[in-house]
Amino acid sequence: MSTRPKPGVNRLVETAIYVDDIARASEFYDTVFGFPALVRDNRVVAYDARGFYHIPAVQAGRDPQ
Repeated sequence: MSTRPKPGVNRLVETAIYVDDIARASEFYDTVFGFPALVRDNRVVAYDARGFYHIPAVQAGRDPQ
């Protein structure tokens, strides 16, 4: 596996991404961005995007509320 540097992120507006496989999606975001997870369960993962906003990955068909 290559050791590419993680993409630089200066600011990110809150975003919801609906996915079919939350474990696979969160593994991707953990690997690519390396943001710390604030919430992680079987239906949602919310990340701290450099102290600005959060990136939630939400299991498709489920309401994150």
